[in-house]
Amino acid sequence: MNSSRWSGHPAAALLGVWEGLSGPIFDPFWLSRPSDVVLFLWKSILFGQLISDLSITFQATAIGYVFGAILGLAFGLALAQSETVALVLKPFILVIYGIPRIALASQGIGYEKRITRARRMYYKVWRRNKLRTGLAV
Repeated sequence: MNSSRWSGHPAAALLGVWEGLSGPIFDPFWLSRPSDVVLFLWKSILFGQLISDLSITFQATAIGYVFGAILGLAFGLALAQSETVALVLKPFILVIYGIPRIALASQGIGYEKRITRARRMYYKVWRRNKLRTGLAV
């Protein structure tokens, strides 16, 4: 028997069960129907909202990445210049790095908030990596 012929059936069964359970058993607010998701996606594509939202998200991510990379690189290089300061600040940096990134995210969904969220995430990564590589040299 050809196994690739049957490969889509588990996914179809899962979607069917999901569709059937959303509404009668689970609140659609928490477990939306797959058909509602596809309908929403289709409407977003037709009216151009999906492209607009993706464009704004990519722009905010790129701007946040640039700001975060510059700040993280500058801070990491500054710490790499003074091993004493780096060793004193290292425990604090590790504590901040351990905080989930989403917890540091700004509240809200505005454009500036997205940039700030991306900047914070990338800043932490660049700073930590530059500090590691700067001290290892």
